[in-house]
Amino acid sequence: MRLRLPDVDPYTVLGITPSASTDEVKRAYRALARTLHPDVNPTGEEEFKQVTVAYTLLSDPVERARYDESAGQALWQQLFTTATDGSTGSSAAADGPDAAGRDRAGVLLGPGRVQIRLTFTEAARGAEGPFLAGGHRYTVTVPAGTRDGATLPADATGTSVTCRVSGHPYFSLDDDTNVHIRVPVTTAELAAGADIRVPALSPAPVRVRIPAGTLAGAVLRARGRGIIVHGTRASDLLVSFTVVDPDPDPGEHATVPGTRGTRTAYRRPAGPPSAAAQRATLLKKVRATP
Repeated sequence: MRLRLPDVDPYTVLGITPSASTDEVKRAYRALARTLHPDVNPTGEEEFKQVTVAYTLLSDPVERARYDESAGQALWQQLFTTATDGSTGSSAAADGPDAAGRDRAGVLLGPGRVQIRLTFTEAARGAEGPFLAGGHRYTVTVPAGTRDGATLPADATGTSVTCRVSGHPYFSLDDDTNVHIRVPVTTAELAAGADIRVPALSPAPVRVRIPAGTLAGAVLRARGRGIIVHGTRASDLLVSFTVVDPDPDPGEHATVPGTRGTRTAYRRPAGPPSAAAQRATLLKKVRATP
């Protein structure tokens, strides 16, 4: 069915303001998807699709900027015009992140033009369809190291497929498809040397040796621990550091009463977690990030 264009803008559809961050856009979509998805709300199919199209527009930084700069009613109208299908509500959900919040989407932009959304990890490791857009099924093989904005062919149809890749809070790729990450260390670890575990795009973390005398601005290279490029060559994992030394102020002394008069007691302040504890937390956060 053809969607009815709402009388309000996409920000209002999601219940957010134009100043909302990318994370706020995502949270708003997920909250609405949980209540409007046709699997749980049979009467909410059209509203669910409207929410999905609004998310598709506002979660793409380029399209959102186009909309904001030109009060892009035409772009808003185009997305609704091309989001025409005869599928059920469950299949239509594949045109955007699903109700569980998986951040991969596809939308039909026009004849022979499809846009899919990938997480950073999917684009870095490579992914394979099918993707659903506009009620059609497209088989797309996304090679490892795919960048935001890359255009790929879709099987034998020759459809132009544009990839939109979400950023990652901890990893980034350079021009040689090496994977970069920053980890917390102490000055003592850099001076004396240390063995640390570093998150990687592989399921298991990588053990990296910090040589004694390493400078804070150094970048260590774990060869072959990045991603597989073109099915053969493995790129590298590049590790840089954030120095998180303990607070130089060791604490304070206070006068407290005792059985034999007053005495001076030492109070250690509750400082930040140690570098090792912060690295352990980083590993957990990376594992929890799609």
